[in-house]
Amino acid sequence: MSDTPERVWANEHTRGRIEEDPGPTFWLWNFAIEDDQPRREHIAFLAQAQFVNFLIRQFRMGHRIEVTGLASSSGGNRYNLNLSQRRAENIRQIILRVLQVLRSRQLIDPNLTNAQLNRSVTASGAGRSSIFLYRADDAIPVPIHEEGGQYANNRGVRIRPSQVGLLADDQVEVIGRAYLRRRIPSLSQNFRFWEMWTPTSDVIAQIVPRTLSESNPRRGSRVPPNRPWGNLRPGSRAMTEAGFVMGEFITLRWQLRNFQYNEREVRRQIDSFISTAESARNRNQQLEQTISRWLDRTAAAGGGSAIIPDMRRYLAFRNPVFLGDQTCMLKFNGFRPVQFRLPPPS
Repeated sequence: MSDTPERVWANEHTRGRIEEDPGPTFWLWNFAIEDDQPRREHIAFLAQAQFVNFLIRQFRMGHRIEVTGLASSSGGNRYNLNLSQRRAENIRQIILRVLQVLRSRQLIDPNLTNAQLNRSVTASGAGRSSIFLYRADDAIPVPIHEEGGQYANNRGVRIRPSQVGLLADDQVEVIGRAYLRRRIPSLSQNFRFWEMWTPTSDVIAQIVPRTLSESNPRRGSRVPPNRPWGNLRPGSRAMTEAGFVMGEFITLRWQLRNFQYNEREVRRQIDSFISTAESARNRNQQLEQTISRWLDRTAAAGGGSAIIPDMRRYLAFRNPVFLGDQTCMLKFNGFRPVQFRLPPPS
């Protein structure tokens, strides 16, 4: 069998991996290739206090547990569907054994029958996947830098509370719409709640051109090319077309992707979304003002022409996408763009 990047990485990394995404969601990954059995690190984690306390909390709130198996994209669809189902079921059986112990110790309802426990934990297979786990605090994917590691991230099982007791999307929207308008009064009454989006401050630093006096190579490294960006709505589509991925920009739907059980959790996620937009606004204003001052100085000395092509591309993107799009937070959160006066094209 050929040594594909997936197999090379798997042979060098044989420990089971565990990540948690607030919501909460647990991700047990790096199952062995073509194997449905959890690694010993996965089994040990399911008996640890962190996970046991999670089960106790969910059962006391009346929530069920969903176990979803996944497989890497290197196999066929039918094979991966069966493999992912077996992975989920094997984890489900371990969880049921933990729940039986908790029931015997009266840490969950001691009157629950085995049939009720069985119905409280579901297992399903999603087949081949390319899911990445994002940490809610910094919107950065779980880091897997080695070639072939992406596959390992998708050989795994996701464990999370079921939707029993969740707020429905329309409830989240009613709560979130009122709260977001209270925080950002300039939003229109009929703004498109789920489509609202913001770039991150880090990606702003890559979009705004770099002056010749700056040495950071990442600064201004991704100025979008010339295109009719205003034709793409909502503006998050333009970000995707320009090569940016979710996490480099954030939609409100993505921000609220985790489970929302009450109004406080909805408000907390929207506060985080607003904070991301404010950081992007502040970074954008600071960089534009720096460029403006630099252009004034260099123009007086007869220089500055080298940055002009990048500035034209940047403004052709900024104006329709950040300022002209009714779903971009920079249009509503007090962003004050610099009105650059560039020389006409020669």
